[in-house]
Amino acid sequence: MQNEDGSFVAKYDVTKGQKDKEFESLYYPGEVAYGLLFLNEVDPQKKWVDCAKKALMYLAYSRKDSGLKVPFDHWAMLATRKLFETPDNGLTAVEKIWLQRHAEQMAYSKIDTQIVDDGHVYQGGLFDNLRLCSLGTIMEGFVAIYYITDDVQLKQRVYNFLKRGTAFLSRYQVKEGAMQGGIPTTAYWCLTNSLESTKVIRIDNVQHVISAWITFVELQNSLK
Repeated sequence: MQNEDGSFVAKYDVTKGQKDKEFESLYYPGEVAYGLLFLNEVDPQKKWVDCAKKALMYLAYSRKDSGLKVPFDHWAMLATRKLFETPDNGLTAVEKIWLQRHAEQMAYSKIDTQIVDDGHVYQGGLFDNLRLCSLGTIMEGFVAIYYITDDVQLKQRVYNFLKRGTAFLSRYQVKEGAMQGGIPTTAYWCLTNSLESTKVIRIDNVQHVISAWITFVELQNSLK
């Protein structure tokens, strides 16, 4: 399913017995790369690592001219960190720089969209997006970026983003009742006139935020 340039055909039509070349996915390539690197841990084979690296290099190259308009791809960030931590990953110095630039591009695409004003009711959220799951997902990627980049100043900004984001998500987590601990759709859920749609707690809301929190705590502990 992987093309020669490292991209993927995202779907296979079982009924027709052929690849579906019309559908494109933002997240599938990064998910594939991440999964293959975990597969390599239980079934060590160079081909798994090579396939993952090829996919991530394609993403970095294909997005290099997108600037701050690049779509935030947390799966690619998680996979890139995993690749960096994989022994014998085969990365050249130039390839590592390309992947670091990709990660830094992701960081800069979001880092200035966070509300940082002291006393702001939504401090830590994003100006254009107060969906809790969305922020949790971005934070997962930011933790990975912290480990990927060598830019000390960016690391500090990423850390501050994560710290504010954690406080924001904690404030809007359900604190009592049958849904205690849950993560609703948006920060608007607790307003007296909020729509029912803002109060929905999906499993991925909880999963992504928990993942962000756990990995951020691990990061904090590593810095002590």
